Amino acid sequence: MDKKVMIYTRAYNAESTLRRAVDSILAQDFCGIQPEYFLIDNGSTDGTAAIIADYARRYRWIQPIHLGVNILAASALVEAVFRSHPGDGYYVHLDADDAYHPRFFQESYRFLREERLDIAACGVALVDEAGETRGVRQLPGNAVWNRAGYGEGYLQFRRFFMEPWGKLYCLPMVWESLRAFRTGIRRASWDYQDTLDIVARTERIGVLSRPLYRYYSSPTQSTKEFHPEDIQTLPWQINWLRQWLAQFGPVSRLNEDYLAAIYLGWCGNLEERLLSDCGMTDFEKLAQLQALLSLPETAAVLSRSGCDPQFRNLATRGAFLEHLRATISDLGGDPGCIPNAQYQS
Repeated sequence: MDKKVMIYTRAYNAESTLRRAVDSILAQDFCGIQPEYFLIDNGSTDGTAAIIADYARRYRWIQPIHLGVNILAASALVEAVFRSHPGDGYYVHLDADDAYHPRFFQESYRFLREERLDIAACGVALVDEAGETRGVRQLPGNAVWNRAGYGEGYLQFRRFFMEPWGKLYCLPMVWESLRAFRTGIRRASWDYQDTLDIVARTERIGVLSRPLYRYYSSPTQSTKEFHPEDIQTLPWQINWLRQWLAQFGPVSRLNEDYLAAIYLGWCGNLEERLLSDCGMTDFEKLAQLQALLSLPETAAVLSRSGCDPQFRNLATRGAFLEHLRATISDLGGDPGCIPNAQYQS
């Protein structure tokens, strides 16, 4: 069976950004490999379906899929699309509001083949609503890790493997992982879990320094919404990451510090989204903050001592706690619910 490049984009009410995304795929040089692009209209109510139909009419290798409802289970959708395409080849994931640099496939394909990789990730340009680049996620140079070094290298490569996009995958790795998802339950926002599950099946991964993926931020993205259940899933998520790391040997003290920093970052993100939620009363927000602070995992992170100073949010936990006290007071609560003894430097 000839190799193919399988490309996947799921779009929901993306009429304002979808053409930008699809055009970035059309601009790729696939190095003589046949592409097959699955464009999924995920129950849109705007002009998304018409845009997909237009591209499918003009390009035979674009496969339109129209769903009547918005299905949030991203892994299940990918599996359904690929169930009849389990052959050899490569996989590319693109969100409907982002874009690839025209040289993404060419450079990633060369890097993957030269370094004998299972996944080749790339740097990411962080773009605002006006189209201006506001930051870049990249390494000083290209980097490669063998499976035996995944635990030691986690601190360096994690930020490039939190989402499915921005990578060229060897297709068999993706297919094996998707088949394992059949009995699992995942939220659509847990992209990092799906991505790291694929990484766990690899022998060698790498990151191209050059930012070949353009990630566009938007205030309407679902990841900026607050969901009360997110607080209760925090312990599960951090423990999942710890178990993932344990596949590659004992979790080091440095990685435990990193997990604490990740958890504290999640707490700060949740608090920010909670306070910006206009649909909740101050009393409801206060209750959610108290629920977050009552988690044993939160207390453990706030009291963890001897942390590596490179994790700045751990080094400034005192200021974070003072901020929480002020927030609780503003919401009408008792700031004394966070005792000073809870924090250790």
